[in-house]
Amino acid sequence: MAQVWRGSLLLAECVLSRAAEFAGVTGCELGAGTGVAGIALACAGARRVFVTDVGESVLGMCQVQTLWSQDLHERTPLADLQMPVAAS
Repeated sequence: MAQVWRGSLLLAECVLSRAAEFAGVTGCELGAGTGVAGIALACAGARRVFVTDVGESVLGMCQVQTLWSQDLHERTPLADLQMPVAAS
């Protein structure tokens, strides 16, 4: 089960409340987890959003959440849904 961190929700709220400031930007969410902040950035009108994390399953979850909104996906593609997993 995934956890959405409070900081991610606060960042998403900040981005959405100032959408005009983020329109057309290229953004990157590091350690995306559920991708809430990256998806909010895309909803605010970002030109491109890179989403990164260390696990394929986590990035797959971000991709599924984004694809649930086909309109969002067509307007702002999440450009980087793969990140190498560090060897332990």
